[in-house]
Amino acid sequence: MNMFEDYAYEVMDGQKIRIVRYMGDGEKAVIPDSIGGLPVAVIGKQSFATAEMTEAEVPEGVETIEEEAFAICDCLQQISLPSSLKKLGNGVFKGSEALEQVLFPNGNPDFFLEDGVVYSRTELALVFCPPGLKLEQFVVPPGTETISAAAFYSNRTLEYVRLPLTLKKIGSEAFLFTNAMRIIELPPSLEEISPDAFLVGSGPFAEKRFEIYAFPDTVGYRFAVQNRIPVHPLSAIVTD
Repeated sequence: MNMFEDYAYEVMDGQKIRIVRYMGDGEKAVIPDSIGGLPVAVIGKQSFATAEMTEAEVPEGVETIEEEAFAICDCLQQISLPSSLKKLGNGVFKGSEALEQVLFPNGNPDFFLEDGVVYSRTELALVFCPPGLKLEQFVVPPGTETISAAAFYSNRTLEYVRLPLTLKKIGSEAFLFTNAMRIIELPPSLEEISPDAFLVGSGPFAEKRFEIYAFPDTVGYRFAVQNRIPVHPLSAIVTD
């Protein structure tokens, strides 16, 4: 392992830098865009997990932020991402409950921001809704096909989410610890729900009273029945 200032890193194929671990303790982490003349291209898995900075800046040139890179950063309130970013791993900001602002320059071909929420253009996915926004209700835009892993993780003020009729998949831990939510409507378009999409405690919805509304003989309805979640049958589609 190599060291540069507060960063442990490795050289990939002699051409690019992957940040392995951040060891700083300042309020703001400004990641270097190059080390030893080589560009920083990857922020590694859990490399900033549990770090105590309030702000982080990911430089231009970074193409990949790996799984849980900024997970459980209790103090993190703002992060700036580059237009060069091509891939966000699962649960990049998982458990960082103070995060309220993700900054993203215009023109990124793979990701965009709308009302503070991060979306993937290429995967038609809602990637991440910052818990620090403290939303009570949220309408997922039409055309969205996937709720990514840990997308709404620890959004503890969220009471209601409306899902679009285009939705096909809800990823792992997508609604974990959304403790205020009481009702969710699952559209008939759903093809896949991760077994732990709504997992709390020792089992689905173990720490809260939660009800599902879904059409009979659909993936959503069967999911509710299999997991012993109160389910109400729908008979009409509301499109307003």
